Amino acid sequence: MPIMLQQGFELLAGKLLLLLRVSLALGYIPMSWRHIRVVFIPKPRKTLSQAKSLRPISLMSFILKTLEKLLDRHIKDGVLVERPLHQNQFAYRSGMSTETALF
Repeated sequence: MPIMLQQGFELLAGKLLLLLRVSLALGYIPMSWRHIRVVFIPKPRKTLSQAKSLRPISLMSFILKTLEKLLDRHIKDGVLVERPLHQNQFAYRSGMSTETALF
């Protein structure tokens, strides 16, 4: 549970880091981490007649969420600083959406 990580970070940090590294090295995500529930929350002042009127929220394992955030930070602060994206690349670029890519 996330509270365990918050309260006992000093004791758990090394084991958690090892667990995340092994998962990446093996290219395997444990089955218990893969259970994700998506909840759709209505956007304010929008009618529910269109799919874009809802915002999906993914409720996933906090360990998988931690791994996701660490990888995202590594990509944004490391890889993309050293090797910027091509101008026609749309992932990891603010202001670039699926609609922009389609145009």
